[in-house]
Amino acid sequence: MLSSSNPTVIEWLITDIVYFGKQNEVFRKFARDHFSKIALYHHYKSMCRNNYLKYLKTKNSVTFKRYLYTYRGLVNAKWVVKKGTVPPIRFMDAMKEMEGIIPASIMKKLTSLIDIKKDGKEKEDIPNIGQLDEFIEKFLKDDREAPTEKSHATVHDLNAEVRKIILGR
Repeated sequence: MLSSSNPTVIEWLITDIVYFGKQNEVFRKFARDHFSKIALYHHYKSMCRNNYLKYLKTKNSVTFKRYLYTYRGLVNAKWVVKKGTVPPIRFMDAMKEMEGIIPASIMKKLTSLIDIKKDGKEKEDIPNIGQLDEFIEKFLKDDREAPTEKSHATVHDLNAEVRKIILGR
């Protein structure tokens, strides 16, 4: 799964939250250095699309939290395009780096949603936020920025890293 750039595995490896033991630095570095931009971009765009279509567009259980999940996908997809690296786990860190790429008015609204979430009101039903919906729809309709560069590790590359771990080199 790591050699095919599985986004969940990559996120598990790069997170600072470790419940038991310690993070394997060889795999962590491998995840950061050998991921597929195409796979990560499409994963995050799909996350945005699925949350938007299932909750926001249908007006079914629209909450501040749903908007933040949807925008996490959008911001992370744009991160992969603009930065060419794995996005940070913390949404606020990714948002700060996307200033100028995501319009200031959208960033301001997202920041206010995060403040509401911090106050524990993230699950209250709310009406749709037109400006946020329009930006999502525009993003989902346009694939011109999608990465096309096919580069990711092979199983052979990953096996070489595993041998380093086992042999202690």
